[in-house]
Amino acid sequence: MHESDQDRKDNTLDVWLREGPWKPDVVISLSHLHSVRPWEPGLGVSFIDGISLVHLPKLPLPWPAEAVGRLDRSEDLPELVWLRITGPIEVDAVAAIVTVYLAQSDDAASVLR
Repeated sequence: MHESDQDRKDNTLDVWLREGPWKPDVVISLSHLHSVRPWEPGLGVSFIDGISLVHLPKLPLPWPAEAVGRLDRSEDLPELVWLRITGPIEVDAVAAIVTVYLAQSDDAASVLR
């Protein structure tokens, strides 16, 4: 995991996932953040043990039990996504928008077959 482009002004978090030079990086980009733990800009590179992305629906639909109490819920709160990364560095983020994409690269790994 390589974390970059955290910026409170933009209210975004980009997490770069890399298996190796033989595959293109996958980027999970969260925007309109409501919560990030820990917020440590420039965490750097680390291995991950697990990753999950959970849909948190708008009221009146219930949230999964493990998400209850993460945020104060109200009618104004939009549907959200909850990203959890476990390993030596743990990231726990809740956002309104998630985008997952392959990073652009000039190397051979960026060519899909």
